[in-house]
Amino acid sequence: MNDDPLDTELRALAADLDIPPIDEVATATVVMERIATAEAAFDSVPALGRAARLSARASTVASAVARMMRTRWRAVVAGLVAVLLAAALTPPVRAAVAEWFGLGGVEVRPGPAVPSAPPPPAVVGELGLDAAAGLVDFTPALPAALGEPDAVEVGSGRYRLSMSWVGADGTVRLDQFAGSLAVKFVPDPAEPVDLGAVDGLWFADPHALNLYGMESADEPEIDRSAGPTLVWMVGETTIRLEGVADRDRAAEIARSTLDDGT
Repeated sequence: MNDDPLDTELRALAADLDIPPIDEVATATVVMERIATAEAAFDSVPALGRAARLSARASTVASAVARMMRTRWRAVVAGLVAVLLAAALTPPVRAAVAEWFGLGGVEVRPGPAVPSAPPPPAVVGELGLDAAAGLVDFTPALPAALGEPDAVEVGSGRYRLSMSWVGADGTVRLDQFAGSLAVKFVPDPAEPVDLGAVDGLWFADPHALNLYGMESADEPEIDRSAGPTLVWMVGETTIRLEGVADRDRAAEIARSTLDDGT
């Protein structure tokens, strides 16, 4: 049993707190509006690069939390923690935060609607999969549901490996990367997808895609419109599948890249 007087006091206080029902949609909206305001403020400083802005953003948040902890009464802090924990367990709030921050090497930002997107470009590289794997610092995932790819290539800087399959239904493209960043500008929320061992994000609508390498933080290597896309992770590697319009089929392909096939 914990004999810490502060712990005992906070537990007793928490038992007496009357926490009102949480408006899930309103809470998610407020969170997103505050994040957007902070994002705009930091992005308006031209002297800061992307990495510097992220560092400054984290520092500002940490400072704000520290000031709150120093100045608020313990009762207020306990109540706030209780509300935040309740909100964190609310699916719409979790989904809203995931939509903004993205997953792995994919950052998601609100953006204008894109009327349509062409099929993903087929890979034109002539590398074999083994040769391509030797050029990157991660182990490429191969979707068993699609079989051997028609073509494989490694992007500049060797941070990205891409492969594609061309069939009667069009082109399917799989990009996987570690150490680079894909930014998606989407008009509508991404949908969380349960892939069993991991979670994914499904982008059903056409959207703008920028893909950066570590050596191209200012100019994207890829700047185009993308169609329906599923994003997930295998270990530390981020994977994006494009060219499969059906969410369930995309999830089936994603599961086939996981070690246990679930």
